[in-house]
Amino acid sequence: MTSSAVEPADLPAHPPAVPVPAATHAGHRDHRLAGSCLVAALGLVGHATAYALGWAGWSGPALVLWYAALVVLVVPFALLLTSAGTSPRDRLLGSVAYGVALHLSWLLTSPVLSTRFDETLHVTTLLQLLDGSIFGEHSMLPVSPHYPGLELVGVAIVWLTGVPPVVAQLATVLLARVVLMLALFALGTRLGRSTRVGAVVVLLYSGSTHFYFFNAMFSYQTVAVAMLVATVVLLLQASDTSGRRTWLLLGAAQATLAALTVTHHLTSWLTLAALWGVAGLLALGRERRRARLVLWTAEAGTAVAALWTTVVAPLLVRYLGPLADTAGSELARLATLDTTGSRAVLESGGNATPLWQVAVMAASILLWCALLVPALLATVRGRTVVRSRAHLVLAGLAAAYPLLHLVRFFPTAAEMADRASSFVTMAAALVVALWLVPRLDRGRRLVAPGAVLLVLGGVLLGGGQDWQRVPGPYLPGAEQRSVDATTVAFGRWAGRYLPEGSRIASDVTINRVLPNFAPVEPVTSQTGSDNLTPVFLAKSVDDEVVALLQDNQVDFVVVDTRTIEETALSSSYYEAGAAFGEGALTPTRQMLLKFDGAPGFERVLDGDIVVWDVRSLRGEAADFSERPDPGMPGTWHPWQVGLTAVAGLLLLLRRRHLVAPVRDAAGSRMWVWALVLPALMATGALAVALDVLPRAGSTLLVCLVLAALVVVPDHRGERESVGAATVALRAATTALVALAVLLAVRSAWDALALEELPSPPSVRTEPLGGTGTTDGGRP
Repeated sequence: MTSSAVEPADLPAHPPAVPVPAATHAGHRDHRLAGSCLVAALGLVGHATAYALGWAGWSGPALVLWYAALVVLVVPFALLLTSAGTSPRDRLLGSVAYGVALHLSWLLTSPVLSTRFDETLHVTTLLQLLDGSIFGEHSMLPVSPHYPGLELVGVAIVWLTGVPPVVAQLATVLLARVVLMLALFALGTRLGRSTRVGAVVVLLYSGSTHFYFFNAMFSYQTVAVAMLVATVVLLLQASDTSGRRTWLLLGAAQATLAALTVTHHLTSWLTLAALWGVAGLLALGRERRRARLVLWTAEAGTAVAALWTTVVAPLLVRYLGPLADTAGSELARLATLDTTGSRAVLESGGNATPLWQVAVMAASILLWCALLVPALLATVRGRTVVRSRAHLVLAGLAAAYPLLHLVRFFPTAAEMADRASSFVTMAAALVVALWLVPRLDRGRRLVAPGAVLLVLGGVLLGGGQDWQRVPGPYLPGAEQRSVDATTVAFGRWAGRYLPEGSRIASDVTINRVLPNFAPVEPVTSQTGSDNLTPVFLAKSVDDEVVALLQDNQVDFVVVDTRTIEETALSSSYYEAGAAFGEGALTPTRQMLLKFDGAPGFERVLDGDIVVWDVRSLRGEAADFSERPDPGMPGTWHPWQVGLTAVAGLLLLLRRRHLVAPVRDAAGSRMWVWALVLPALMATGALAVALDVLPRAGSTLLVCLVLAALVVVPDHRGERESVGAATVALRAATTALVALAVLLAVRSAWDALALEELPSPPSVRTEPLGGTGTTDGGRP
């Protein structure tokens, strides 16, 4: 039984065998959802305008407008999701719309090209799969090809629809965001027996440090978090049912857990550890049936994870071992109050965080803690949830929230704590929502400012300095702000002229971006080569520099001259640069231009980015290729996109109720959405096996659409009536969102895609079939 403190407004007190759909309000009687979406769309236009100003170099006005637009985006949904008068259906749709709106707000910074660090690494894996290479070499993130769940979804979308890879990336993350919103809402609704609790969980979780930035990227944690929450929801629903439906939900949970296993290592291991712990606690509490269900899921999931992990164990040891060792030593120093190796958490590249932002971040942390104290006490005492030892796991995770911010003073431990924040804040949001919802009506005036404080605090804590919030002119060592038109032009130049398989020595920015355009290999220590940072930090081309280039078979040395005498704003310019002292943070002209005139170094590209051909050091011929321009955003197939549009329109017109799971406030069809990403991963694997042939993909898509039209019954007579006012609000919202997208795409395209670089000397022509762009294309 739930405590009387928990609002039981719209779902039964006991979970039914088949969840009962909640009642809905007629669409023409309540325009609050449509009105909230319209106001949020105005916020998106504000953000798109801010990004356009940023690209034009007006960073100050852009930031002011960005912050104002964020408030405009958050406030209407905060009021909608917390209102007692909002219908269950509108709470669900509002939760999804809110999550998608925040995602679009972030996405519009650069909708034509992935520029952030983690994204560019996963784009490389995506392109390898589109070229038919599974488990390929990845010099910047060797483990990525061995956990290809994220990228397989992108491959499936490219294969089925023919869209450019960059569009597939955006669609992948958008799907993950929708599944996450539906699952979070269902999880809160199930635990609180109220859709209002589910909506408040979504609102609170949007204040997580990772929600706006990191979990909106084309990165494997984005999909992993969605699969984690979906697994938990399906297990809870399975424990509430009996008979065949239980096995259906357990099978779906196993599919999402398997998808999680092939997507992200740490998240899958932590999930399995939690499942084993929950199974044990349930058994101790004599909840035998639930313990068996969780145990079966944990056993099967562990078998899959063990099999998968065994294959990639050596890579994981090299990748995670050093991080774990360093983080462990930092945590030990924290426990003994030893500040050796600590860092300043409120500055980056010598730029201090503005005082008002420090105040907002501190206030948001204090607000979380103030809400957590009574909420945790109520949880432990069984006042907000059913008394069960399994809920100790939820309470324990939520109680770890303050610790996440204590370890921010140590860089490696802070990185691991940042990754854990997605899961800890989720538990905190659940615990707080269960306690807060019955008390919301007493403090309605505090809802909007409280929501803005939590969201803005999370954005500031997780999003870094102001230069990371809006695009703009080139900044040195500044992650996405170091990828500008010159960087893109060099990537396209390398994609046209550098021979396939060329080994490149350069800074981290060039190393991560170049494989997105060109079939080249950056030389890093992560794939067994030497760390080449000493090549750049040496003051002259001595025997050690030459030996490093020869021993590691480097073909080209690349230097971005815009970094000369400039301090890196984020970390350092070169691999493990922090261990090499000040030179790696602020390189001098002597360091970076010493290659000019040195024997065996031929300058083949001049400008802001300089390239030296060093193949003659090994006595190799200085030949170049000539391939088609890899372009931006990449190769696509218009006929396939047109066919997809026709098939999608036909399906939407004839079977509109296929989207019913996104309107199901009771969550009875959550399993349908939960299986979308695993199904696409399987489709992506099939695509790779078939060499990603466009005609095969379109054939499969047409077969799936025809099957849906034949198998799924027509319920067009059951459509809900929609008033003229609601139609007008939806039309205005659609127009504003389209305007925001067009403005953002145009400004980003004009800023990134206009430069051209001259061809190198001695260009030779290769057959296009040998090394040209494949059907997958390159962004």
